[in-house]
Amino acid sequence: MSQYLIAPSTFTRHICHAFQSCHNVSEDFNNSSFYLLTSQRSITPSNHTHELPQLYPLILDTMYGAALLLSGLCILATFTSALPAAANKPFQISKLSIQEIEGANTTIDFTVYDPDPLTNATAVCTGIWTTGTAGYPQSSYKTCGNSTFGWNMFSYTNIQNFVLGIEHSFTDPSVGKPPYDQLTIFGRGNVTHADFVCTARIGRARCDQQEGSTIRAPIYAVIA
Repeated sequence: MSQYLIAPSTFTRHICHAFQSCHNVSEDFNNSSFYLLTSQRSITPSNHTHELPQLYPLILDTMYGAALLLSGLCILATFTSALPAAANKPFQISKLSIQEIEGANTTIDFTVYDPDPLTNATAVCTGIWTTGTAGYPQSSYKTCGNSTFGWNMFSYTNIQNFVLGIEHSFTDPSVGKPPYDQLTIFGRGNVTHADFVCTARIGRARCDQQEGSTIRAPIYAVIA
């Protein structure tokens, strides 16, 4: 089992959520506190190295109460080589449709495709929440049907401007023997008015993705 001391950042929130094991008296990720992550898994960020928080492994000797803090550069080298390059191609989102009804619900559905040759999988994702509220999934992922895909709203402005978060779990034999051969990859897709054809009437609005178009959700993190 490994323990890591993590400096807060946007990327830290995803790591803490993925492992559900960050412990600190404060949940404010904008302050200067650090978070202790305990896991048997490795974390590999994507090429977006600017999103990588400072990660320092904290090796705890419970018998002697000693703690050794290694340099961030060493850990960066460890994390980036801990897993194979699993899924560099972005998720592909298509057939996205979102409808908002005043005084009722907002609904969304779309198709997501993972082009990684190890999985080559597709799923349909759906969601519903009360219009005017933040009832969409945020800190967790909503499973897409019976698949191993999940989705959430990384950010939401209105039905024409939001950022979809996508996760997908699948098997990669090169990572290890079962049950340690599972990967989960995370992507994020920016959706804007340019992606849609929208219609509106009193009390309701609907936006449908441009026919034949694809919204890319680049992979920013991989865990195994």
